[in-house]
Amino acid sequence: MDRRLRRTAGPTALPSGRLAAAGLRALSNYLSMASVEPSLSWWRGAIDRRLASPARSGAPGRPEPARALANRALAPLARALVAAGVTANAVTALALLLSGVAAFLLAMGRFDVAAPLIILASVGDALDGIVARTSGSASRAGALFDAAADRYQELAILSGLAVHLHASVPALLLVLDAVLASFMVSYGSAKAEAFGVRVPDGSMRRFERALCLCGGIALMPGAASLVRAGVLGPWLIEAPLLVALSVVAVVGNASAVRRLRAIAASVSSMPAEAFARESSPSKAKGSL
Repeated sequence: MDRRLRRTAGPTALPSGRLAAAGLRALSNYLSMASVEPSLSWWRGAIDRRLASPARSGAPGRPEPARALANRALAPLARALVAAGVTANAVTALALLLSGVAAFLLAMGRFDVAAPLIILASVGDALDGIVARTSGSASRAGALFDAAADRYQELAILSGLAVHLHASVPALLLVLDAVLASFMVSYGSAKAEAFGVRVPDGSMRRFERALCLCGGIALMPGAASLVRAGVLGPWLIEAPLLVALSVVAVVGNASAVRRLRAIAASVSSMPAEAFARESSPSKAKGSL
């Protein structure tokens, strides 16, 4: 009986270690094709844009006018931080922490306290790249941290606003539209990088969205004071915030659609071989 069982199992069974390794390889291949590669392409595009811009890489470039003005204004502070030994990653981490606290305060309706924190977090978001450029410490790891922190910061602020406005379905839908605009603008840029085509110009990039939301949130305490004084009607107490969200939602989604159309036109003009080469999963994995 034992010999018969050994004859049956001997030629076909795999040792447990080889069987586990084969299973892990199969799972790895499936995840690579099914879900992991799109994420790698997205992050590859985000990192490449960070490293290609003067904000985090130190490379020459032509940022949008608002960011260029902020870079000039914050350059002396960046030099002072570098002299004090403060790193770009420390500035990014502090901005992320401030955004998290501000998001909680927004959810509680404390715009008077949240507004200064959001302004400081936005300054940190612009400052970390200047610190990296000034200190010569730009790296892919730093660019990845910066890109991820930007996404978390923006989503945290919008999540706080969603909690604050949850009682009004139209206002909540407006916040969700702003979230969609934020995602789609960044997604369009990432897809352009993944396909190897030029990232189209457009409005409502990260810096512009931050300025718009900061303005609306900062005006909320003043609007509340005017409502309490009887100068404005009570229905206008959320007006600055709703206007800012409307601008981000409408202009951002329109910009995202324009970007995607421009990317589609660029991709459609590429030879089939070049398109396959630029969008292949193996290239995305190797570039990361």
